[in-house]
Amino acid sequence: MIDTNIYQLPLENKAYTTYQVLLSNVTNTKQLRELLLAGQLKCCLIKPSLIIDPWIVSVAANKALESELSQTMTTKSIYTEILYNLSSSKNISESLKQFGVHDSDHEVLAVIVTKDQSGEDVNNIVKQIDGSIVPFEKLKDFCDEKLVCKVHSINEKELKISDLLHSVLSHMSYKEFK
Repeated sequence: MIDTNIYQLPLENKAYTTYQVLLSNVTNTKQLRELLLAGQLKCCLIKPSLIIDPWIVSVAANKALESELSQTMTTKSIYTEILYNLSSSKNISESLKQFGVHDSDHEVLAVIVTKDQSGEDVNNIVKQIDGSIVPFEKLKDFCDEKLVCKVHSINEKELKISDLLHSVLSHMSYKEFK
């Protein structure tokens, strides 16, 4: 059974679903990062301060899954590919550093891409995170819009003709043409 506070969205390839879990007061981020690096934790851990809307993560996850299935990934796993796709930069290490959590972070957005509809994959990952699940509607409270603008090089002039969500999506997409 999936917690009602977990954001669930089918991907373009309907066989897969993305689950987004917002957590606060996380005390084992360092251990989680070690498990990720060892390939023992099958998820992506994102800084929620850089996510303006769950749709952005869904777009990045769709691109990552498409790249994985077509064997055209820029990075080594679907989860690092999500982090890379969230960024406006083509620099892989910069993208992973900016959007991935650091050892001292206490707020985490966990993202799981799976074919499992039972929720078992999601529950197994969430059990390993020492923190509190936060209702997903609170994502906006975690987001730092000024930091989002800085990371994506979005200026006030741009925000006069577009909202922040669409500006971020544009910058994420535009990197393919740089």
